[in-house]
Amino acid sequence: MGKQSWKPGNMIYPLPAVMVSAGNAEGQTNILTIAWTGTICTNPAMLYISVRPERYSYSMIKESGEEEHVNADMDVKSMFLLAVATSIDALAVGVTFAFLKVAIVPAVSFIGIVTFVCPSAGVKIGSLFGMKYKSKAELCGGIILILIGVKILLEGLGII
Repeated sequence: MGKQSWKPGNMIYPLPAVMVSAGNAEGQTNILTIAWTGTICTNPAMLYISVRPERYSYSMIKESGEEEHVNADMDVKSMFLLAVATSIDALAVGVTFAFLKVAIVPAVSFIGIVTFVCPSAGVKIGSLFGMKYKSKAELCGGIILILIGVKILLEGLGII
């Protein structure tokens, strides 16, 4: 295999977007959507974000000079409770399959294939769109997150 040349671009786009809140001493606040983020360390839990200096919240974050420190110490009881909480969905599916007398191997195979194919297609499609429509894709992602938040708020208020 010969040398490969790759054009610059997002290799794992779309990334999971996160919302970051920022504020300063004058009382100005803002929430911004961040697409460039990732895990630095899992114990203690730390992540990084990348914010362009042109963004409104950049100076707020830079001036604060604060870092959030998380105590990641857990006892066995806490870990057990978290394990049970994160497994409750799988437990419900398993119990439902037993009551419905579902053939486990085909069902689990189907779930596994769908779980692999959908994110893989999303990464590929996102990569193609990301290279072609980068800034528009970021704007669209932000708008979608805001609309989801508005929908949740309206449902919580009983309007929808």
